[in-house]
Amino acid sequence: MAAAAKGVLENPVAGDTVSGVGLISGWNCDAQRIELEVDGGPRFLAPSGTSRLDTAATCGGKSSTGFGYLVGWGNFGIGSHTLVVYGDGVEFARSTFTVLDYGAFLTGLQRTVRVDHFPFYGQSVVLDWRESTQSFAAKQLRNDAPGLSGTWFGTDLERRSACTRPENNGNHGTSARFDVTFGGSSFRIVQTSINTPPTNCDYAGTYDPDTLVMNGTFTCTDGKAGTLTSNDLLVTAREMSIQATLKLTGSESCTIDATIGGSRY
Repeated sequence: MAAAAKGVLENPVAGDTVSGVGLISGWNCDAQRIELEVDGGPRFLAPSGTSRLDTAATCGGKSSTGFGYLVGWGNFGIGSHTLVVYGDGVEFARSTFTVLDYGAFLTGLQRTVRVDHFPFYGQSVVLDWRESTQSFAAKQLRNDAPGLSGTWFGTDLERRSACTRPENNGNHGTSARFDVTFGGSSFRIVQTSINTPPTNCDYAGTYDPDTLVMNGTFTCTDGKAGTLTSNDLLVTAREMSIQATLKLTGSESCTIDATIGGSRY
């Protein structure tokens, strides 16, 4: 059997969830004939030989290496599928993907949504529904995403487990004001309790500008101290929520699943 030519399947990548109308695509340095096979069914020919200047260095100066096949993903049925790609009859790539289908080709619908803090913190992408592809596509990039910095009024809700003192396990909560500074890859949250007796806490650390994951430490006026790692961050013009894992250190140690959230006017 001949050796497989050098090539790559770029779409769909392994583990992708796909829907609507999309493209099976990639490149192959040498193959004259590209064939696709889904779930062991009959092979079908993919148009190939399109210009891909980015492959020239890998393919000995050759750039006519691209292939692509327009497909309605729903034709394969909802669920998991395996795609195998052949170059001149020899397999050179495969991928398992999952189809999400709407149950029908959606017509006459219009919807615009906004995704804040993407691709970077402070930016927003406006997405527009496209009937032709049965998916959302970027329409506008803005620089006015609502920021986390400012004063919020809400609650600190905690579910504590594995505490040194078992009586401290379970659900806890406090109403509080949160004064947040967030920018330049660092953050600080000053939590002022509204409850009586008050327990105030100070959280500080850094965050990744790409993922917005926050890592830091905290100290409280009742003597508690520990570390913080955020799991999710949501911020709109009026609402914010930070889900985080806290670990108490010192004489009392606990693992805490916390949600810090609130509103502002």
